[in-house]
Amino acid sequence: MPLTAPSGDENLNRWYDTPKRHSVDSDSDLGLQTSNFKAGAIFDMLDFIARDSYARYLGIEITDYGPGTAKAKLVLQQHHLNSMGSVHGGAVFSLADAVFSVASNSHGGIAMAVNVSISFFKAVREGALVAEAREISLNRKLATYLIDVTDDHGNAVAMFQGTVYKKQDVSER
Repeated sequence: MPLTAPSGDENLNRWYDTPKRHSVDSDSDLGLQTSNFKAGAIFDMLDFIARDSYARYLGIEITDYGPGTAKAKLVLQQHHLNSMGSVHGGAVFSLADAVFSVASNSHGGIAMAVNVSISFFKAVREGALVAEAREISLNRKLATYLIDVTDDHGNAVAMFQGTVYKKQDVSER
């Protein structure tokens, strides 16, 4: 049974319901900017993004990615709000974690989180959130990323820091 977005968000599924393998020409259909990527990396990353069913369920849209970077948007809906009427910290964390995952896996191989933390700066009640990941450190086994989360006016909402362990091959799962 395919996952669908929570009620009222049917149009969010359009992006995720596309075939798992895409031609370079179809990237525009997904709203992705894939500059600086080889064709094989685009196919693999599009598949990687499309398989994130939790991000899809929340309505997270990956809007851009490249080596060590990623950007995503979350349009806030009623189901993203906590009992105080502001965005739930788990929704903010999940948005940041989604771009952390894309950025850290953008070099090929498998990257698994070993440590993450988040600091919240501002409560948001409506609009959209944007998360942007940037690579701070990359070596053979570890990589560290900072993710800034802002509201749709560019105000800082949270900062997420994550470190991944880079597995050498798929058999290390």
